[in-house]
Amino acid sequence: MNNKIKSYLLVLLYFLAHCKVDIRQIPPPREYNELKTSVFNAPIYIGKFEVFKSNSLQETKAWKATLKSVIKNNRAFSEIKDGEEFQPDSYILDVEISPDYKEEYNYWWTWPAIYPFPGYWPVQIRKAEYTVRIATTISKSNKILFQSELEQSGQENIYIYGFYRTSEIEEMVENTNLVILERWIKDILSKSF
Repeated sequence: MNNKIKSYLLVLLYFLAHCKVDIRQIPPPREYNELKTSVFNAPIYIGKFEVFKSNSLQETKAWKATLKSVIKNNRAFSEIKDGEEFQPDSYILDVEISPDYKEEYNYWWTWPAIYPFPGYWPVQIRKAEYTVRIATTISKSNKILFQSELEQSGQENIYIYGFYRTSEIEEMVENTNLVILERWIKDILSKSF
């Protein structure tokens, strides 16, 4: 009997470990028209680009591709180039992105899903909160022309089978990222430099 309980708990722990929310829900790069008009008729070079709490290089590359597509789609600058191709007296864009994900369970309602009814007890209250912050600096000739810091938050509560249902939370993360990107480009376009 004791081995049977241990087996159930090991299976439960295995499934709980694999029911994590994937916060790498970055909006995909968008298609854009090749129009030659832009708000700032100059190229911009991407200088420092960091994603804090990034677990992989692919996630950083995905954020960078998405930011480039947002700039191109809104026709903010005539060209977007990487920092290796830097030319003097050009606009330089430095970006820091800080995603933060927190979740908690209400174990007073959720404990029967752990024992004695693993997989059967439907009430598993999961509360998730996601915050993303984008800090931006645009400079030219070592002079800061634009500096901003934006923050966007989202939250989602799941009451039924919260251990297993992650799609609603992942959708909330992607929508939060999309909203902050729209705010970010509007903030840049509202300035004149």
